[in-house]
Amino acid sequence: MEIQANLKLFKILGDDTRLKLLAILRKSEFTVSELVHILGLHQSNISRHLTQLRDAKLVQDRREGTLVYYRWSEKLNDSNEISSLILSAWTNHDEKIILDSKMNEALELRKSQSKSFFDLVAGQYQEIAQVGGGAQGLIHAMALLIQSRCAADIGCGEGYLSQTLAMNCKSVIAIDQSQKMLDVLIENSDKDGIFNIDARLGDIEDLPIQAAECDLLFLSQVLHHAATPEKVLREAHRVLEKNGRIVILDLLSHDQEWVREKMGDLWLGFDINQLKNLLELVGFNVIQKKIIPIEGGLPLILLNGIRL
Repeated sequence: MEIQANLKLFKILGDDTRLKLLAILRKSEFTVSELVHILGLHQSNISRHLTQLRDAKLVQDRREGTLVYYRWSEKLNDSNEISSLILSAWTNHDEKIILDSKMNEALELRKSQSKSFFDLVAGQYQEIAQVGGGAQGLIHAMALLIQSRCAADIGCGEGYLSQTLAMNCKSVIAIDQSQKMLDVLIENSDKDGIFNIDARLGDIEDLPIQAAECDLLFLSQVLHHAATPEKVLREAHRVLEKNGRIVILDLLSHDQEWVREKMGDLWLGFDINQLKNLLELVGFNVIQKKIIPIEGGLPLILLNGIRL
């Protein structure tokens, strides 16, 4: 149901700070602390405005452990006239360029925190990652594997999955943001006589892969490290050929805050239906979804989709 225009709504939209908050949250979801950095306002001031926007059904929040993320509400997304009015006002705003830059800084900070973690643990990640069910989960994921012309392993880390894919695929493109992780992959591949892996340094939200270059793409334990998961999925859609397959293996929503520091996680897992809906939004047909219990570890989500 769309949001109805009325005097109360326009009073809320008439405040400059609330307009800026709505414009920022249109780009991505942010925490209050990130919004403090972007806007340069006191936390209590931002929280007060967010409460008013939430009460008006203009924004909604999502809790991940101790963090709360705010974004545009589904009702606002569905209200074309109201959303167009907000975006039109923002286009001509005096602070648009400055705040756009601040938004990008906040998102880049998320990425840099993740990259610093993986640079630090290169060479020992496979050992510490087992709590996320890496080995058991991959067994399930590999059951979906078909012969591939060119497979992509996005966020490949030390290359365990890339090397496994290389046994069945003509070529494998392995992408990671950490050169140290790629160095481990290359060293291990050379040692094992595996020479059909093309290791590329790159951002998972801006893949160094040509459009339709791949026919199979894996995102194994990657999205919870992404600053903006939707961008990763849109990039996956771009680099896959029509009818190419995507396989996602990631953590189910949980409350284990310690993974932020020890594992470099930005997200505490995902709701399986929300992730399925996001895949469909960017242009995939989800043909299988499954929750995998992991003995002694965190449950996993397994999604299998076809690029439309």
